[in-house]
Amino acid sequence: NDSGAVTRYIIEKAQIAGLANVFPIGAVSVGLQGKQLAEFGEMYEAGIVAVSDDGMPIMDAGVMRRALEYARMFGLAVIVPEEDTTLCCGGAMNEGVISARLGLPGLPSVGESAMVARDVELARYTRGRLHVAHLSTAESVEIVRRDKNDGLDCPAEAAPHHFTLDETACEG
Repeated sequence: NDSGAVTRYIIEKAQIAGLANVFPIGAVSVGLQGKQLAEFGEMYEAGIVAVSDDGMPIMDAGVMRRALEYARMFGLAVIVPEEDTTLCCGGAMNEGVISARLGLPGLPSVGESAMVARDVELARYTRGRLHVAHLSTAESVEIVRRDKNDGLDCPAEAAPHHFTLDETACEG
């Protein structure tokens, strides 16, 4: 959903179906490529409530900064799944003893926490609204907790499997 036309289409289809209230989230970048910002203003006028390249982290810090600044103009939050793809490339599970024993590439916790720290600092700098999606490491939770204690409005969430499962679930 990287244009006002797509946003309007989503809302119209939802209204026709009449089965649920739909609150569209627009893309941060054109084609979810993380390079060129989508047209937030056009999507906002069409009805988006936030922006996100969900599932795709925004690797370029300059793009992330501009996204926070641009979204701020419309009172929109930027929702981010945090993963440094240069650290986490091809990872299948948490990095550690079990991933090494199973011969599976691991995801280091710093791949998430480094991005959380970067984006929290960018949100502080730009006074933008950041929502951290799918936290899965203790380090990331501590970063968000610290910054909330400092007064930064930075909501975050975790999916059930992030706090009910760990790497031992991959054994056997």
